[in-house]
Amino acid sequence: MRFEKALRRGDGFTLMQVSVSPGAKNFSIGSYNEWRKAIEIRVKSPAREGKANKEIVGELGKLFGTKIEILKGVRGNLKTLKIHATYEKVIETLSGLVEMEK
Repeated sequence: MRFEKALRRGDGFTLMQVSVSPGAKNFSIGSYNEWRKAIEIRVKSPAREGKANKEIVGELGKLFGTKIEILKGVRGNLKTLKIHATYEKVIETLSGLVEMEK
């Protein structure tokens, strides 16, 4: 699984690099971007007034069942997220969700 390159192990948490595209029809986790070493995420909310960030934190929080924080990239589309879950749980949850680019 190449998408593991977007993840870094922490002590009881995992850091995840994501590339965000606002204005989509639905929230979705897309493919792994090899060039950016990031998992692509599409959000419905616009990138204004923190709406896209709130959607990311909320939707991923539901998916992983834990707290999500944005550590870097609050104002950009390339973000580093802190997921308060083990590396193994994050890998297990993302397996099958992240499409691999051909």
